[in-house]
Amino acid sequence: MKAIIVYYSGNNQTKDVAKLIGGLMLKNRNRAQVKYETIQPLKEEGTIKKIIMATFKREVPILNADLDVSGYDIIIIVSPVFGVQAPPAVNSYLVDINGVKGKKTAAFVITSFGSGNAALKSISSVLTKRGGKFVSGTGMLSKDISEGLGLKNKVRDFVKKILK
Repeated sequence: MKAIIVYYSGNNQTKDVAKLIGGLMLKNRNRAQVKYETIQPLKEEGTIKKIIMATFKREVPILNADLDVSGYDIIIIVSPVFGVQAPPAVNSYLVDINGVKGKKTAAFVITSFGSGNAALKSISSVLTKRGGKFVSGTGMLSKDISEGLGLKNKVRDFVKKILK
């Protein structure tokens, strides 16, 4: 099983969650291969502008992202939520990737408030329209992650659904 975990991280929290997801996948699946890919916007905008752009599902130019995911069995997106949607750089990645058809897909979102359901719905919708089979999506509050409240259990349940 080959998985690619694609994340956008402004403060390393989503990067840390991505690494935790990958670590659990490796631990639970013999001969698993996990690649981590970061999404980087060409130009980083201010927080308010990113929230406004995210609200309207805008895209921005991105750098260095592996846009061909055809060699993977599982595609996982780990993303913060800006306002109630995925950041513009994540939107760009989702629109630009190739090779999603027939692959398992999943998303883990980190939000400052609320459930992250709008962002999850948006991400899953794009991946499904691209031919992916969305198998797991979950959201978690940033403060709960910072305080260590239930992260390992949440990630464990998320990974179990992916590996079914």
